Amino acid sequence: MFQVVAVAAHCSRRLAILAALARFRAEAQAVARLQHPNIVQVFEVGEHQGLPFFSLEFCPGGSLEKKLAGVPVSPAKAARLVQTLAQAMQEAHDKGIIHRDLKPANVLLAEGDVPKITDFGLAKRLEAAGSASSKPSPPQARITVSTNSTR
Repeated sequence: MFQVVAVAAHCSRRLAILAALARFRAEAQAVARLQHPNIVQVFEVGEHQGLPFFSLEFCPGGSLEKKLAGVPVSPAKAARLVQTLAQAMQEAHDKGIIHRDLKPANVLLAEGDVPKITDFGLAKRLEAAGSASSKPSPPQARITVSTNSTR
């Protein structure tokens, strides 16, 4: 049985400097620890002829950025999308991983336009995941809605 996957690999030994390799491995290890329906799944992490690679879930719909193409969506649809992505990010935070670069270009669309977070290349791993002092604080915002209209 064959499965279509995406493969990320460094294509040149010159590009495979220590810092780049460390980031590459960190992304693979971080994502491999996460199991959530809205996070791109890593199937294999390895090395071929001295070059590291990882295979991951293929998302045929491309990025959310390309799908949106700068066109706004309805508030209800946007709210559902944000809720879905927030739940996926909570899973990462619960595992001690902070993405640090969540944007529409880093959300891929699987079959049925299911959004999946990808590109954990800038992810930061918390030292002691789960301890009160190391858990990320939830984002905070104050939104004031006025029901009184002066117009």
